[in-house]
Amino acid sequence: MPLDIMTTRDWKTATSHWSQARSKGHDNLRAIDTALDNYHNVPKHNIEERIRKLNALILVAENYAKNKDTSGKLQFLANRRTQKVDAAEALAKMAEAKVDYFARVLGAERNLPAMFGVGAKTPMQAANTTKDKFLALAKQLKGLQQYIGPFGSGRQLHEDYWTEAIDPLHRNWHHPLNSPVFQKWVELRHEKKSTDLSFYRWFETLSDDELMILTKGNQLLATSYQSEAGREEFRVFVDGNKLKKLTSPDVLSDFNTSGYRTNFAGKGWCIFVMSPEGSLYCNNHDDVSGWFHAAFLGGKPVLAAGELFVKNGVLHAMTPKSGHYKPRQDDLINGLKELRKQGLSLAETQLMSFKLDAHGKGIMTKGAGVLTQWFDAEEYIVSAGARGLLREEGISKEYRFVFSPVTNKPQMVQGDEWLDKNKFKGWVFP
Repeated sequence: MPLDIMTTRDWKTATSHWSQARSKGHDNLRAIDTALDNYHNVPKHNIEERIRKLNALILVAENYAKNKDTSGKLQFLANRRTQKVDAAEALAKMAEAKVDYFARVLGAERNLPAMFGVGAKTPMQAANTTKDKFLALAKQLKGLQQYIGPFGSGRQLHEDYWTEAIDPLHRNWHHPLNSPVFQKWVELRHEKKSTDLSFYRWFETLSDDELMILTKGNQLLATSYQSEAGREEFRVFVDGNKLKKLTSPDVLSDFNTSGYRTNFAGKGWCIFVMSPEGSLYCNNHDDVSGWFHAAFLGGKPVLAAGELFVKNGVLHAMTPKSGHYKPRQDDLINGLKELRKQGLSLAETQLMSFKLDAHGKGIMTKGAGVLTQWFDAEEYIVSAGARGLLREEGISKEYRFVFSPVTNKPQMVQGDEWLDKNKFKGWVFP
């Protein structure tokens, strides 16, 4: 069963000497056995009752750990008693984590009944009048703001990732690895109408084997949402016209992205977000550990988001590549203005945008990948986007191409040649 605490069998194995038998004098252990059995016997979709049973289990497990005498004349007896106390403490912590998870699930059902509510019909479907539909929608939007922040307070998390912000473990249910699970529930509830359980109650009823079949053996992908304290590890500061990072509690050193990597720009780049208050955070783009743009601010609004290329504290480039926030060019301009306000020099900074066709779709070129436009950041900001074009590039994987006016063909850019804003000035794709 997904995300559950240990089974009674695993608990007995962890607290028995050589078998799962409980001899005379193990009344307190048997009390935990009973509480654990009572929990596992509750129907999986009955979250409220499972919370009650978990709280009862926590009480007896904590009492056992607190009152168990781990001393003994013989060391092996003391070790066995300590082993049992450790197991009881571990069980209590697992139960507490599960209670916290269930509380968040109930919050999602309460805050967003149209998405995760219980019943054959959602409030929107059950509404008979225009007024009732409006009230249901208003409640839904108000509930959503608890997860993605107030509307108008910055660049909002894109709607494709709202389920990630809502999810207690921040699993994006639209991601290809996770979506088969969510889509199966959508099929059963809204198409076949064979269940009226909310998504999370239905999810609890899945066995490990059923979950493995739906995910094809893959682990569910989650984003590592950070707390206010946790994100400080990734803070980058403006100091003396440069970007710097704490390398010890009281030492700021020039920030470099040479050891970072992103999915789009590749090696030597980092992903970043800037908070609405102007704080900058940077890290690797890492699917395995769940490091995506939403991780830094926990899915809340940003002033800007994308990728950075920084060398010896000098900001050389900024891109708008962020699937979670899908920033507009104006968002990046606002971010650059904030950095300049804090004292950062933008003399060497280039700003990238994707070249779009008349329908707003990215333009692809044969052999040179997606087309991008590069601007002198200072000139672009001053002219509100009217001037500053340096060149157009094609990016294919980790290779960069510019159009050569001599050969009339894309020419690969070598190493850091692109850092020289004047080297390829005026070179554009025809």
